[in-house]
Amino acid sequence: MALLGWLIADRLYRQKPAEPAQVAAALPGAYKLLANKYYVDEIYGATLVKPLLGFSRYVLGWVVDIGLLGGLAWLLGGIAMFAGAILQRWQSGNLRSYAAWLAAGAAAVLLFLVVPWNSVWPASIEFIWKVAGH
Repeated sequence: MALLGWLIADRLYRQKPAEPAQVAAALPGAYKLLANKYYVDEIYGATLVKPLLGFSRYVLGWVVDIGLLGGLAWLLGGIAMFAGAILQRWQSGNLRSYAAWLAAGAAAVLLFLVVPWNSVWPASIEFIWKVAGH
């Protein structure tokens, strides 16, 4: 097929260069169809490329990028700023206060790990129940 195509092109364009113009004048519809490559690019662009570009530009660009991702970034930034505004009150700069909070946290962890809660919890509920008068 490639050799046949080469032989036709050689005959039309090298041996008889006036013949392609005669063929084009004799068959203008066929010449235009072949010159525009069967309009495959135009059909492809109109049916696939333009709809995908429109979808990408409007749906993905506006809804996903600006709406979801931009809103999520704004929300996370707002949460960080809000948490920082609340937590800055706890920062006194007093080293003794920080050490006291650290000791209280360590004591709570040790209390949780050392005390046998399965024996303490039911007894304490029973005691509270009796004190309440039941």
